[in-house]
Amino acid sequence: MAPLGRDPVVQDEVAAKVTAAISQGLDVRRRAAGGRPLAGLLDEATRRLAARVTAEFVRSPEFERLWVTLNRTAHRQLVAILTGRPAAGGTVRADPDGRLWLDLGPVIEQVLRKLPGMGPAAAGTPPVRLELGRVAAAGRARAAARWLDRTAAWLPWAAAICLLVSVALSRDRRRTVLALGLGTVVTMLTLRAGLSAVRHAGLAAIPPEALGPAVAGHVFDRVTAGLRDTLRVLTLLGVLVAVAALTWAHLKRISWRR
Repeated sequence: MAPLGRDPVVQDEVAAKVTAAISQGLDVRRRAAGGRPLAGLLDEATRRLAARVTAEFVRSPEFERLWVTLNRTAHRQLVAILTGRPAAGGTVRADPDGRLWLDLGPVIEQVLRKLPGMGPAAAGTPPVRLELGRVAAAGRARAAARWLDRTAAWLPWAAAICLLVSVALSRDRRRTVLALGLGTVVTMLTLRAGLSAVRHAGLAAIPPEALGPAVAGHVFDRVTAGLRDTLRVLTLLGVLVAVAALTWAHLKRISWRR
């Protein structure tokens, strides 16, 4: 998540949400003051200043550090939610529909401190949040997290041992190696298609007012970049294993003819 704090797409989305929240707070204050014309002109100037200050802040090293801090706290809370432990702190919010939000309150506080006449708790300023996803079925999510936690350490080793044993016990090792290579390719391509389906379904579930589709897709792609790279590497590895098995069989046939 840390590189997203330096990503212009994410920075622009955060800046737009913070500026909109400040503008809404100014409207509330103006209505409370009776909507005087002079106050409206002053608020418009403040709104333009807020947009400029926010744009400058989200591109500063200060925002990058704050972004990392927010996401580290959010990560600890999400782990606590999935493992059933109490979630201390408060950068992740959950609504009754099971939607999880990253609270960007500290960002708006930093921006408000840089504006004249605006305190860290300006009246009428709504919360600023980015939707992280949905955990409506919390029980199933916790069960899956516990299963992954138990199996993550030994399952890859068990799979590797099974592959080696299958080759060692096979009567036709060349054919077995070929099947393993092709099976790896098919599995990785299936997982890649599944990841694309998850992306499509996940983006469709996020309301546009919570996070723009383009930004949500961009964030998803950045977060899953490592997984997609792993799938590509394993696909290439499967192709190489299959080619090696075919080459092995071809050379064996040539030697028999001689």
